[in-house]
Amino acid sequence: MTRDCTHSDEARTDGTRPVTRAKRWLTVAKLLVSVIAMLVGLLKTLGLI
Repeated sequence: MTRDCTHSDEARTDGTRPVTRAKRWLTVAKLLVSVIAMLVGLLKTLGLI
């Protein structure tokens, strides 16, 4: 599903790459936030924080 969305967006914006780059960075940022949240949760359960 993600591939279809990127292809449709590229077709809409005539293949402007900055838009796709911004979306990639957003997805990477979301992944990092989720990973950090999981790590913080683990540390809290272990009682280190």
